[in-house]
Amino acid sequence: MSNDIVPMKSIQDSIRDKIKGEFVNLIPDDAWNAMVAGVVKEFTTPVRVTRDGSYIEQSPIQGLIRDEFTTLARAHLKTELDRLAANHWGAMGQQVASDAIKKLIEDNYADILASVQAGSVQYAVMMATNNMRNAMQNIR
Repeated sequence: MSNDIVPMKSIQDSIRDKIKGEFVNLIPDDAWNAMVAGVVKEFTTPVRVTRDGSYIEQSPIQGLIRDEFTTLARAHLKTELDRLAANHWGAMGQQVASDAIKKLIEDNYADILASVQAGSVQYAVMMATNNMRNAMQNIR
């Protein structure tokens, strides 16, 4: 037999755990199943929730999932934007494009060039059209 004194906290924890375990056993299975089903239904049943001034139907579980996806999407988007916008500076102090931007330009060079040239071509066509209209009005 040991002469160690058991701390009062340990005794209280043991009593609490025993009562807690026995209390659950006192609830009939049908009542316990009904309580669990009620909580699950409440957790999965949509309710009206205000989001940015508008109402949406959303259950608490849907809200948790939406919030988790939002957090993950924001973190991924921030990482990607940081990667694309990383500033590099050359030896002479000039700004140098990041590797991600260089790769983006390489992969889409034809589309970028067409887009840049499209504005110039559109302006030239507009000016030519206006000049022809003005010339036709002077002929009358």
